[in-house]
Amino acid sequence: MGSRINDLLLDEEDNLWVATELGLNVYRDKTGFSHLDRNAGLPAREVLSLGVDTDNSIWAGTKSGVVHIRDGAVVDLFTRKDGLADNSVLAITVDALGTKWFGTRKGLSRFTGTSWENFSEEDGLIDDEVRTIAIDSDWNVWCGTSKGISVYDGVKWKNHTKSDGLPSNAVILIAPDPDGEIWVATRSGVARYSGQKWIKEELP
Repeated sequence: MGSRINDLLLDEEDNLWVATELGLNVYRDKTGFSHLDRNAGLPAREVLSLGVDTDNSIWAGTKSGVVHIRDGAVVDLFTRKDGLADNSVLAITVDALGTKWFGTRKGLSRFTGTSWENFSEEDGLIDDEVRTIAIDSDWNVWCGTSKGISVYDGVKWKNHTKSDGLPSNAVILIAPDPDGEIWVATRSGVARYSGQKWIKEELP
């Protein structure tokens, strides 16, 4: 089953998906745990990241590409040869239109379902290794890296670092809230972005 948890995901049917170093587990209330591994079609043993699509199907990132899972079965595998920036997929999110965003070790990939577009440091990313992704209420794409945050508004990139108010450039997680603020977990604490400035939160 695996003891190291890389990612967790609760889908729209309240099934819990657990990405581990030994494959992918899913817990359903009526049937308990089931397990997917290389024998079930995963391209690698370890699952690094998870995302849920608009139709409640699941995307799972590995070191050998990203798979699409529907009704508990692997139905597609995408790798660099298909258009992915890199086979190591560290983060996944899907926007309201169904566009898939994959954070890899060599940039950010956008997949519409039919076409791919990749973004790297040459395009404005602060670092090619994208570790976490979030989309805010204005459709901005927030990418967390070990060197700070890059925000894509659909046209251009804006970067945020410790010099702008982040507690640390090493970003672990980004979470927009319903009020439009952006919460960020870093190696040196938590901060939120009000739209004007970063505010470091002092934890009790």
